[in-house]
Amino acid sequence: MTNLGSVAGEKLFELNANGKTLEERTVAVAAAPGGARKELQFGVRFAEDGLRKLDIDGGAPVHVLVLDRIEAPLAEHATTDAKMGRHNDAFLIAVKGGDVFESAGHGDDAFGAIFSPEVSGDFSATVRVDAQEATFPYAKAGLMVRNSVMDRSAGYAAMCVTPERGVLFLYDSNGNGILDRPTGLGGKKPTTYPVWLRLEKRSGVVSGLYSSDGRSWKRLASAEVPGVADVQQVGMFASAYNLTRSGRVSFSGFGVAQPVEPVEADRPTSLVGALAPPIDAVAVKVITGTNVKPEQLGENLALHPDVVPTASSGFGNRLMFTPQSAIDGDPGSEWVSRAEGTGAWLELDLGRTVHITHVGYHSRGNMADWVTSFTITTEDGSVQACRMVEKHMKKMQVFDIEDVTTRYLRWDALESVTGNTGIRELAVFGTPVVFD
Repeated sequence: MTNLGSVAGEKLFELNANGKTLEERTVAVAAAPGGARKELQFGVRFAEDGLRKLDIDGGAPVHVLVLDRIEAPLAEHATTDAKMGRHNDAFLIAVKGGDVFESAGHGDDAFGAIFSPEVSGDFSATVRVDAQEATFPYAKAGLMVRNSVMDRSAGYAAMCVTPERGVLFLYDSNGNGILDRPTGLGGKKPTTYPVWLRLEKRSGVVSGLYSSDGRSWKRLASAEVPGVADVQQVGMFASAYNLTRSGRVSFSGFGVAQPVEPVEADRPTSLVGALAPPIDAVAVKVITGTNVKPEQLGENLALHPDVVPTASSGFGNRLMFTPQSAIDGDPGSEWVSRAEGTGAWLELDLGRTVHITHVGYHSRGNMADWVTSFTITTEDGSVQACRMVEKHMKKMQVFDIEDVTTRYLRWDALESVTGNTGIRELAVFGTPVVFD
């Protein structure tokens, strides 16, 4: 309050909640040239959580959501500055600090979490992220699983949403308790909320799924996570990626149950391993790249929103080099393997059965990183080898492959200049198959 008069005085103030007086306080304020200020503080503890309309002396009201503490059967834990609470089925985490993802060899594992402390065997955890303050484009909120949320433990994976980079599936690839392998699906635009997320574990394989309506689910990625224990801890988490600003994330509908058996169309049919092409000697016809303009071939099926990419690795554990960067239509971004050379691969679940007539490949920009030949494998087991034309390496080359009908397609580096193999853009041209 401010005393604008020339004489010191006192005033009685009332704090009201929903029209009922909670507390009265008399404040004395001195006189001073230009007005004297005095801070007024009320301290009130509510017996129950819920929405309150607060005002002082009938002034402009402020609506405040009073949260209850996190109690059994749930628990809470924070590795950074975080506050947590709940109101019925709604949960709130306000967090400030670093990130949960390792970048350039450094990982803070900074988060606030509300979790189920004992989940045995296989499970399916679901939550709705209702709102997320944008403390950073890569701030994260969603679901995590690990052997112990209280410790930097193994068996660690997360399915999360970001304010401006879509959804991410992250996992700890070496059991050191830091998330270091990403698979992302998004762009560079604000996320539309709410977003439903699901994290499933089946026989040691952890999968991340997402949905825009809570009914139709899309699998983003799956991984065999090292060190997974039979009994783990599963819950909601938020990470601000901001050391100076606190961000609030609201959740609802959190639950953990036994995993639902996926329908056949959702069952992944990976090409990794069994259908891997013969890298040492490809006994097939070699197709040479052409200068056909990609826009002359019609729809790039790799740009469809249901397409899910997975890869052999990611360079430097950086989110900017995720497999999604190879199929985002942006030649300024790229997927880069972790110096795997001819061991690098990228697999696409095209989300539907399609008839493919051409494949486009745009290699990385630096000559030292070029892939000069590669193979395309499809779910029928066929392998087609493609060789780049050297003088056109700096732009997308199109390959007129043998027509094939498939849902899954895998790219493998066959010959490369160095080990930093990757893809600036991979295009798939053809038409969707319509079943009667």
